[in-house]
Amino acid sequence: MAKKNEILTIRLGYRKPGETRAGWVENMSDDAIWKAGREAWVLKASRAIECPLVLILDPECEVIAAADLLGIKKESMDSDRFEVLGTPYVDHELLGKVVERGRSQNPIAYVTEDQIVDRED
Repeated sequence: MAKKNEILTIRLGYRKPGETRAGWVENMSDDAIWKAGREAWVLKASRAIECPLVLILDPECEVIAAADLLGIKKESMDSDRFEVLGTPYVDHELLGKVVERGRSQNPIAYVTEDQIVDRED
């Protein structure tokens, strides 16, 4: 079960030219980032729904979108995939920061605010 201070993070993988799967490419629009980030994910809905915030990350774990998490929607009746519902921010204090979430290949991770740091240039 999620702790009330957990933040749901979704890290997008690199998308190669011509691929249609959800993923990250250079110079994505805010709308494209949110669409790719909210797509159907394998996650534990009961844990995710407890998170007040969802962060979409690029492949290097930089925050590229933030949204209030308003719900979780099952992809279909017999699916184990869920869509994240929320209201994305145009501007948010965490945009551009980096999430220290380890090297897991899993795109879904739950973090706390102390794992979000300024980007080192």
